[in-house]
This record gives sequence, C-alpha cells and structure tokens, in this order.
Amino acid sequence: EAIASTYIFPISPNKIPKIKEAPKTTPKITTEAKTGFYLTIPVLGVSAPIIFEPTTVEDRIYKQLEKGIVHYAETPRPGQAGTAIILGHSSVYPWYKGKYGYIFSSLSKLKNGDMIKVEKDGIPLNYRVSNSLTFSPQTTDDYQLRGLEDTNGSSIVLMTCWPNGTNAKRIAVRADLI
Repeated sequence: EAIASTYIFPISPNKIPKIKEAPKTTPKITTEAKTGFYLTIPVLGVSAPIIFEPTTVEDRIYKQLEKGIVHYAETPRPGQAGTAIILGHSSVYPWYKGKYGYIFSSLSKLKNGDMIKVEKDGIPLNYRVSNSLTFSPQTTDDYQLRGLEDTNGSSIVLMTCWPNGTNAKRIAVRADLI
C-alpha cells in the first residue's frame, strides 16, 4: 500500500514543479519586503512582509516563515500574469522563533469581495477575494484546487494549515487583481 505524500501546495500533476535543491553555499538571503513587497488584509488586521525564498526546499520555506509570509518560488510574483502562491502560518510549534506564527490564523474568515492589498515597491496592487476552499495536503489531483490556479490575469492564493493548531488540511483563498 502506497503512503500518501504531504505537499506544501499540491498542484495538479502536470504543473508539479521540480524541487530545486538548496545551493551548496549559503547565499545571502534577501527579502523583497525591504523593497516594498508587503501584504495587508484590512478586514483581518493582517500585515506582513512577503519573503521571496528562491527554492522550494521545505526546510528553507519553514525557516523563512519566521520572517513573514513566503512566496512559493515556482509561481509568478504578485502583479505578474498567473497565480502567485503565498504561504503563512496559522499556528506554530513552541520552538518557533518568529513573530508571524499566527498571521493566517483567521484566513478562513475571508469572504468573497473582501480586499487584499500587496504593496510592490511602494505601488499598491489591490486584489478582491473570489474563492476559497479547504483540501487535503496529500492530494495532487484536485479539480477544485486546479480552479484556484487558473487565471487569465493576475491572482494570488493565500494558503495555510487548517484547522488552526493542526496540519491535517489546508485552506486556500484566491483573490484577483482589480
């Protein structure tokens, strides 16, 4: 019997990115937040820098989540054509060292029509929530999940573990650039 794998963001099989290995040397880790990449969700009182981790190595993503929310490397950046995936914690382990451990704990409260703002180099990008879903992190072929990915414009998907305090499922909220 095959054991199901858990994926940070299980995208459809024909879109599964190749995992990039961490560089042999430790590069200087930069964050785009210093140049203005910041996410705000006014209705939830959420505000955090968007960290651009250049790999899809899970350990590195988890480490970067201590500094803010993390853009998933194999997706377009906010404002570009396509769907940018942004990951954040809803709850954390006792040894977590960052201040963003609960940043997406209220993500499930977002409703269609709620606004999300991404600041890109001082320029606001306004997104409107259009869809959300809860799914298993062990699936790679979920038609609803594929629907969150597909866009003719620029979209973001905010994703976290759900329900809070567990990693049993994920909640994903899509918002489209207006």
